[in-house]
Amino acid sequence: MSGVNQLTRAVYRWRLLVALGLAIAVVAIGRNGSFVAGGADSYCYISEAALWLGGNLHVRHDAMVRAPWPNAADAFAPLGYIPARTGAHIVPVHAPGLPLLMAGAQLVGGRCAMFWVVPLLGGVLVLATYAIGARVGRPIVGLAAAWLVATSPAVLVMLANPMSDLPAAAAWALAVACVLGPGRRSAFAAGLAAAVGILIRPNLVPVAGPFVLYTLYRDATTRPRALPRMLTPWFLAAVSIGIIIEGAVNASLYGSPFVSGYGRLDYSLTHVWPNLRAQVHWLSSTQTPLVLFGILSLALPLRRVWTTPAARRALWFLALYAASVWVPFLLFTVNDAWWYLRYLLPMWPVIMLGTAACLAALYRTRWWWARLVVVLTVVALGWHGWAEAGRRGAFDVKAGEQKYIDAAEVVKGRTAPESAVLSVQHSGSVRYYAGRMTLRWDAFPRGYLDQAVEWLNARGHRPYLLVEPWEVELFRARFGESDVVGRLDWAPVVELDAASTVYLYDLADRTRQRGETEVIRTKHLPPGDQCLEPARPLPFNW
Repeated sequence: MSGVNQLTRAVYRWRLLVALGLAIAVVAIGRNGSFVAGGADSYCYISEAALWLGGNLHVRHDAMVRAPWPNAADAFAPLGYIPARTGAHIVPVHAPGLPLLMAGAQLVGGRCAMFWVVPLLGGVLVLATYAIGARVGRPIVGLAAAWLVATSPAVLVMLANPMSDLPAAAAWALAVACVLGPGRRSAFAAGLAAAVGILIRPNLVPVAGPFVLYTLYRDATTRPRALPRMLTPWFLAAVSIGIIIEGAVNASLYGSPFVSGYGRLDYSLTHVWPNLRAQVHWLSSTQTPLVLFGILSLALPLRRVWTTPAARRALWFLALYAASVWVPFLLFTVNDAWWYLRYLLPMWPVIMLGTAACLAALYRTRWWWARLVVVLTVVALGWHGWAEAGRRGAFDVKAGEQKYIDAAEVVKGRTAPESAVLSVQHSGSVRYYAGRMTLRWDAFPRGYLDQAVEWLNARGHRPYLLVEPWEVELFRARFGESDVVGRLDWAPVVELDAASTVYLYDLADRTRQRGETEVIRTKHLPPGDQCLEPARPLPFNW
C-alpha cells in the first residue's frame, strides 16, 4: 500500500513534467509518420498550403474548356479539388485552417517544417487534456486522461497522417481548457482556439454553442456583472474571426459563405442507428468497454466520480460539448471502419477524462489492493491502446504512403513532360511529385474514353493510365463495354511492386505483351526521404 501511495505522491509532485513528457513523446512518434502528399486529403492540404503561399487558390487549366467530352472540367480536378464556378480553374475542397498552419510553418522553418504541424498539435492535444483536468481541480485525473489520449489508436494513426483531424481536436481541446480558466483573457483565448478549430473543420461550428452557453452561465453567476467584466463578448469576438474568415473563403471559392467545397453533405436521421452501432463498437474494441463508462459519467454528476465543485459546475458543459461533437457525425454518412473514429477526436479529452474519473473513484477506497488494481489498469489501458494501434497498422503509415512517391518517380522517368496520366488514387501525387497533368478517369462519361484518348494523343499529350489492382476492375467495369480502351486487355509498361502494386499502362500502344512489362520491386525496401520537393507547377496552357 505504501508503495502505491508513494508512487501517487511522486506523480502528483511532478505532474506537469510528466504531462510535458507525454506530449514530447507524442511529437516524437509523429515525427516518424508520413510526410507524403499522397491521397485526397494529404495531397490537398499540402498543395493548398503552397497555393496560400502563392496568394491564389485558383489553379488555371485552359484545357478544361477545350476538351470535347461532356463535363470535361471534372476530369481535370484531382482528388481534393473541384472545378471553380467560372473559368478554367480548379480550387481546393478542404477548409483553409490546416493549410494556413502548414504555410506558416513553412515560412518559419522551411518546406519540411509544415510536416511538423500535426505532430506538434498532437502534443498540444495531450497537454490540453491534462489542463482540462487541472482546471476542474483533478490534475492527476487529467494526467491519466492525457495518458489515455496519447496511447489511443485513433490518435496514433492520425498522428502519422498530414490531415486535419488531430489539429481540429487539439484546437477544440485547447478551447475547452481555456474557457474553464478565469477572466476575460481565458475567454478570449478560448474563442481564438475555437476560431482555429472552425477554420480547420467548419462543420464543427455548432460546437461553439456550448461555449457560449457556458460563458453566459458564468456571467450570470458572477458578481458584479458589469459589461467589461463579462466573458461572453470576449469569446464571441474571438470566435467570430474564424467564422468570418471561413465565410469569406467559401464565398470566394464556392460562391456562398454557407457552401463548402464538399457541397451538400449527406445528413439524415436514418444514419443515426447504423453510425451509433458502428462507433460504439469501434470505441469499445479500440479503447476497451471502459471508455463507455467514461462517456456515461459525463451525464451523471456523481459526487464520487466528480469530487470537486469545479468539476461538477463544468460537467454539464463538458457533456454538452461532447454531444455537440458526436451528434453531427451520428447524422453523417455511415462509415463503418475503425479509423473513422478520427471524426470524433475533438471529444477524446473529455471522454478520457470521464474514464479516468471513474477509475479514480475506485482508487479512493480503503483497500490497498483496489488502488493497486486501478494503477495497473490505467497502465494496461495505455499498453492496450499502443498494441491495438500497432495491430491496426498505425505505425505502418509511413511505409504505406511511400507508394505515392515511388509511383510518381516511375511516371516521371518513363513519360514525357507533356504526357497526360489518367488516374484517380494517384491523381494528386503524380501532379505534385512528377509534374505531369493528371485526369480523373472516373469523371469520364461512358462511351467517351476512346474519344478523349484520341484527342489527347492528337495534341501531343500521350495518354497513360496509372492504377492499382482494385482500380483495374473498376476501370473495366466502367468502360469495358463502351470503349475499346476500357477493356485494358494488353500488358502494362511498368508493374511497380511497392507498398501496394501499381500499374502504368500506355493507352496509345495497346500491342504490348506481358513479357515486355518492366517489373520494379520496392516492397521490402525501407521508405526513402519523404520530404521531397514538388515538381515544377504545370503550365496553365497545357
